[in-house]
Amino acid sequence: MSSTGLEVFDETLHKTNMWLKEIAQELSVDRHGAYQVLRAVLHSLRNRLTINEAADLGDQLPMLIRGIYYEAWHPAGKPDKYARVTNSLPG
Repeated sequence: MSSTGLEVFDETLHKTNMWLKEIAQELSVDRHGAYQVLRAVLHSLRNRLTINEAADLGDQLPMLIRGIYYEAWHPAGKPDKYARVTNSLPG
């Protein structure tokens, strides 16, 4: 039985939850912390790549994680020369 009614959504939720669980375990953080780390790393990586490289990487990500990856992306002026993960983390 599908929890969302669409197999494609169930699959991306499952994959995203697996990624978050692995990050949380590896870094000893809660799920929210794992999400913040994942988002910060994806955005920093995306901003360091050329537009074509960023799009190629985005195409390989699970659908929900791809949405996080592209969130608030402004490709003009990319790649950033000095993007840092710590600049994207809260507090």
